[in-house]
Amino acid sequence: MMESNGFQRRWYLATGEEIYDVPGIHHVHPNGTLQIFPFPPSSFSTLIHDNTYYCTAENPSGKIRSQDVHIKAVLREPYTVRVEDQKTMRGNVAVFKCIIPSSVEVYITVVSWEKDTVSLISVKGPERSRLGHLQ
Repeated sequence: MMESNGFQRRWYLATGEEIYDVPGIHHVHPNGTLQIFPFPPSSFSTLIHDNTYYCTAENPSGKIRSQDVHIKAVLREPYTVRVEDQKTMRGNVAVFKCIIPSSVEVYITVVSWEKDTVSLISVKGPERSRLGHLQ
């Protein structure tokens, strides 16, 4: 709980559990700001880094609750995008699919396809992760 200007400010998880300072994890500043500290991937916790929070402010006149705020940490980890191998007969269509790791696929957009560093096509629309006919 933080008190300033006659207001008591508190942060909660969506479950109603009050948030307290945990050194190196999160801190509630005197102005009511909740700070969640940077962390290594090995310290990821869904309770802290992928959860819904809300705050309240209270004074003798009453109490108000904020809207829910969902926090979802994005981990910076190396990843590799690859093309799925395909076989086809000469003259037929081969459909290549860009394989993006599930941990980052929501944040990645395929914008072009290249062969030997030569651009083949710029991609727009929902089929960005697929490329059809190559000569």
